[in-house]
Amino acid sequence: MNARLETFSDGVFAIAVTLLILDLRVPPLESVHSVEEVWRAIIGLWPAFFALSLSFVIIFISWIGHHNLLATMDKTSPQFQCANGFFLFTVILLPFSASFMAEYLDTPYAAPSIVVYCAN
Repeated sequence: MNARLETFSDGVFAIAVTLLILDLRVPPLESVHSVEEVWRAIIGLWPAFFALSLSFVIIFISWIGHHNLLATMDKTSPQFQCANGFFLFTVILLPFSASFMAEYLDTPYAAPSIVVYCAN
């Protein structure tokens, strides 16, 4: 197995997972005036929590599958490295797709964001 390929791939997975959390924002203090408003603001973040959770699970399952695949290999080929690069490209698109879906999920315009997320 090519250790450099696995190390690079693990780094891409780690960055993708980290990027998922960046869209989850704490409600601004100035926007709330009671404890009830804080809870409503947190509950209003459900699309972001949903997108984060779903995407984390997808990336985690992909990482496990990728690890298991690389564990069975003695060496790589240029074709496999290109295929791996394309796979990692789909992984790094997931934070954008998740952010898009989270922003539009609770609106009348949810359909395109869901299609983009599912296509990803």
